[in-house]
Amino acid sequence: MAMSGPGSPASAPRRVRVRLHVDLGSPRRAGSALSALLPDNVQLPEGMEIEMRAERGGLVIEASHSVEGADTLAATLVEVLEHARLAGLVAPLGDGD
Repeated sequence: MAMSGPGSPASAPRRVRVRLHVDLGSPRRAGSALSALLPDNVQLPEGMEIEMRAERGGLVIEASHSVEGADTLAATLVEVLEHARLAGLVAPLGDGD
């Protein structure tokens, strides 16, 4: 018989987790991207978590939010990538042009 209670998987809130690796081609560019984007993560929507780090010449972004906040999570990740684009760190988002 499965038990449900505090701390059990059945009672844990369901979350959407996303891990992106943006290849920037060098540790120096990855560090610059991280420095440019970290200040933007000060005021996140309630319940959202974002971690960023430079790794293997790229920027790693790990984010999570409740299942109910999945749309907010997606919009926030698009905004982070748009800020990176504006900083000249990544190619434009869109249809592959």
